[in-house]
Amino acid sequence: MTAVQMGRLVQRLGVGGVFYVPREGFSGGLCILWKPSSLVVLLSSSWGILKLGLPFLIPLLHGLLGFYDHPDPTRRIHSWELLRHFSEVDIGPWLCCPDFNEILSVDKKSGPCLGSVGQIEDFQRVIDACNLLSFDFVGHPFTWTNNRKDNAIVQA
Repeated sequence: MTAVQMGRLVQRLGVGGVFYVPREGFSGGLCILWKPSSLVVLLSSSWGILKLGLPFLIPLLHGLLGFYDHPDPTRRIHSWELLRHFSEVDIGPWLCCPDFNEILSVDKKSGPCLGSVGQIEDFQRVIDACNLLSFDFVGHPFTWTNNRKDNAIVQA
């Protein structure tokens, strides 16, 4: 979505504000929208990251982290290090809204190319180091598909 398209969406929805990180090519874009009465503070942003402070919005919640991990597995280690850094310097509970582009176990994916066991283990270590908790998902078990007839890949 371009900045102009984002502006039109914000106007049409009548939201109070938006923080937006544009995509690069076909990936990496993030946006956070909020109600007019909400106080939201942008703490930092970069490719794949929106870090927000939510003073007085949600009791006891330190902030919100929008996180989009790189689609190239060889580049994810950099964003994982940034996530580890955030968990070390930001004391207090955070809500992370991620698209990690990664799975925590092979049973979360169906089809060929189930992924590297080493990559899955590395990701599990990051989740553990950052003390991230996952909420149970209700609905269809697979949330992404590559829309191919042959060699279909679906991910939970």
